[in-house]
Amino acid sequence: MSKVSYKLNSWMFCPSDKAKLIEKSLEVSPSVVIYDLEDGIEYGKEDIALENLKSYWNQIKEKNFKKALRVSKESYESSLFFLFKNGLDFDFIIFPKFEDKAELWTLKDILAKYNSKAKLVLMLESKKAIKDLNNLIALLKPEDKFFGFMVGKADLASDYNVEIYSELIESISLKVIQKCLENDFNYIEAPTFELNSEFALIANLNYLKRNGVYCKAIITPKQIAEVNSTLEISSEQIMQARETISLSKEGAARYNGKMVDEAMAKKARKLLEALGE
Repeated sequence: MSKVSYKLNSWMFCPSDKAKLIEKSLEVSPSVVIYDLEDGIEYGKEDIALENLKSYWNQIKEKNFKKALRVSKESYESSLFFLFKNGLDFDFIIFPKFEDKAELWTLKDILAKYNSKAKLVLMLESKKAIKDLNNLIALLKPEDKFFGFMVGKADLASDYNVEIYSELIESISLKVIQKCLENDFNYIEAPTFELNSEFALIANLNYLKRNGVYCKAIITPKQIAEVNSTLEISSEQIMQARETISLSKEGAARYNGKMVDEAMAKKARKLLEALGE
């Protein structure tokens, strides 16, 4: 299993059927670039997208950002075989519209066959996926290369016949966040589509941080700086965590006007451990 990540804040989608957009992805610095073979590309252009990734891979692999691939549910096996056979490997494989445990077994078998380093991200986008969430989590083993979940809010809202920003969709997202926090999985928040509203993005980022989420998907490089600056753990927070742990060993103490107790110390230790301290 993967530990909760505080460092991989911005996850930028890049449609892989357009060579110019792949070239632009090489000029920016999100935490992760998601090379997309699904909704982001034009219908019937998956072969072009695969060839583009093959052509640009030597440049992509030299970049500091993590590399993710969102496959298509309909053709993920052939796509992964093509890419792995041509020497491409990714840090993350994102599987959309996940519903069937057989898909999980197939993905695990493919990754094992090609000795891939990739960790899995499963997208939950239907009523069935949400209903089966507890059963799915029970199937995941400690040795699995599993990173976390993403909720596909647009498809989920369509399945429930509600608006994408409805209280129902938010409550479902919170349920998935809760399960992630309980099991040390990561939750990746879906993109904010109001691209001209800085307020909408900032409000969403603050909401995520209050709820223990540090990964946010985006669809434009213009949002990278805001996402990273809001969600990243600052040097001040690290210093506070160290001081909290130190003071907790002395019994009752105060720090910045707050009582330091074991609950605060536990949270601080978890943060520093995730950061590699």
